[in-house]
Amino acid sequence: MSNDKTRGLSARGWEGAGVPDIPPLTFAAGGRLPARPGVRHSDLDIQSFPLPCGPMNRPTLTVAITRLPGHDDLPLPSYQSEHAAGMDLHAGVAEPMTIAPGAIGLVPTGFAIAVPEGYEAQVRPRSGLALKHGLSLPNSPGTIDADYRGEVKVILINHGPQPVTITRGMRIAQLVILPVPRVQWNLVPELPPTERGSGGFGHTGH
Repeated sequence: MSNDKTRGLSARGWEGAGVPDIPPLTFAAGGRLPARPGVRHSDLDIQSFPLPCGPMNRPTLTVAITRLPGHDDLPLPSYQSEHAAGMDLHAGVAEPMTIAPGAIGLVPTGFAIAVPEGYEAQVRPRSGLALKHGLSLPNSPGTIDADYRGEVKVILINHGPQPVTITRGMRIAQLVILPVPRVQWNLVPELPPTERGSGGFGHTGH
């Protein structure tokens, strides 16, 4: 087991498994751990790749971003607290946009990103807007693929009883970037059995 000053993870079976290389996660303390998708907890070896422990030992990923013309006044996506998972996105509307109850609006953000290969960017609702105004995303979470280079835009829907006005710079959604495995299907005659089986759609009751 690792001591109180080190920790680390490794996974066996990556080589020859058809898993493409993706950019490594860079740790603030200088350690590097390859980000490999599709790794099960049973594959992890806690003894390997020791990394110093501490409040600053969190993985970071560098992502290219560009502001679009006319949007220099808008903040880039940013975390609003020390341990926030998502970065808030700001509305890049030129004029206030009102979304009526039950209506859908497409809100620009004024920037474009190049998500690294092997990752996706997810656009998710903000809980405060959902609670106070019923504002959400009809396609939540929205996915930004690694090969998309257009402006990031947010599809908002108003589930609330009152119109909601989106103003420039308003925080409208949040962005999370996560690794995505490349799936290879294994066609089999039948699936391994489980206690649950095919039960679904409320089969466990209320």
